[in-house]
Amino acid sequence: MKRSEETIVACGTARAKSGLAVVRVSGKQALHVAETVTRQPVNTQRKMVVRDLVCPNSGEVIDRCLVVAFFAPNSFTGEDVVEFHVHGSLAVIEKTLEIITALDGCRLAEAGQFTSRAFLNGKMDLTQVEGLGDLIEAETDEQRRQALRIVDGGLLRTVEKLSDKLSEALAIMEASLDFADETDVADDAEKQALVLAAEVNEDIIRLLTSSKPSETVRNGFRIVLAGPPNVGKSSILNRLAGRDAVIVSDQAGTTRDLHEIRMTIAGCPAIFIDSAGMRATMDAIEGEGIRRAKDAMKDADLVWWIDDLSVAAEGTFEDDIPANVTTWHVGNKSDIASRGPSRDQESRYFEISARTGYGFDALTAALKDEISRSIGRVDDRLVIRSRQFDCLQECQHSIAEIESLHESEIKAEAMRAALQAIGRLTGRETSEDILGRIFQGFCIGK
Repeated sequence: MKRSEETIVACGTARAKSGLAVVRVSGKQALHVAETVTRQPVNTQRKMVVRDLVCPNSGEVIDRCLVVAFFAPNSFTGEDVVEFHVHGSLAVIEKTLEIITALDGCRLAEAGQFTSRAFLNGKMDLTQVEGLGDLIEAETDEQRRQALRIVDGGLLRTVEKLSDKLSEALAIMEASLDFADETDVADDAEKQALVLAAEVNEDIIRLLTSSKPSETVRNGFRIVLAGPPNVGKSSILNRLAGRDAVIVSDQAGTTRDLHEIRMTIAGCPAIFIDSAGMRATMDAIEGEGIRRAKDAMKDADLVWWIDDLSVAAEGTFEDDIPANVTTWHVGNKSDIASRGPSRDQESRYFEISARTGYGFDALTAALKDEISRSIGRVDDRLVIRSRQFDCLQECQHSIAEIESLHESEIKAEAMRAALQAIGRLTGRETSEDILGRIFQGFCIGK
């Protein structure tokens, strides 16, 4: 029996003590498995029934459980599927898996294998597979919404429209080759195909504009706390965390590496990064910390430049903030002194006190608005994976090539390459290596 034809089994819930666990079986022998371990036939689907779970060899009752069957092709994998809803003790879970895998043709599933079979059986495309992976990993409300839209086919429907338009353009381009002797007819057909290709390119540009907000929701909005030493960056981080997340000291240069805390703001992961104080130093370790702080600012969505209101503003290292990164000026220790914004700070200036908590409500409220603005509406977010982004860019590159080509046959080949890039996005033309990497990211029971 081929490995792909074997019946697979896995625990679809966490293998830990719980009130309930779901053991899922999928494959040609799934119904036979159910009949063997319950000693009763499976006559109905999508209807839960109470059954004794029995060891086929000894006849020992392992558990009293609920059993539900889904007949092919009307199941998640497209195959016959049976689920056993057992009590969630580790002993019950392990024994259930043991008796099922002891049956001929049954084995434990590999990571993502249920989803892999759903993909191979045409139950979902590769964008939906990736959306499902993100849905399982979702920790915030916005991540859930974004992933669910992809699982529901939001990106697939958009990409299919691009594919249909490119297929039409390619058909027209190839048809023009049949009329090569009739110059006017061939030229008109080629122009029509190029217009359609240009429309696809514009559609892709609009689609890729959703890339940054989608990436932010998936990976988090990064806020770097930067500034001179001893201005209270670590104290601010601790205040935000509500605990002593990092060491605070009056000694300059205490923070020598990046320290992160994660929060959920506006339904999106917000990652606050404490960094080394900016100053000239001969200490190699502190210097490395400052270098890492500069690198962190390059990848930041927002930089909070922290100043100590109780001393004269230095600001000599403020030039190290990348020009394309949004910067807010935050004056700490307002319980001691107040300064007010300079002319170039007026748009985003806050005075706070890490010691008393003054000003933190206004600062975090402004941050919530900034994140909400950054991620936009869920209906505008589709491209969420670098693989998807790369496929769309490959399609754009092939379309751009067409304009520089002269032979109609070569133009048709470039258009075919653009269509193939779309095929790789949905999985119609994706290599086994790419598929393997995607499905390995799933848990065993999915």
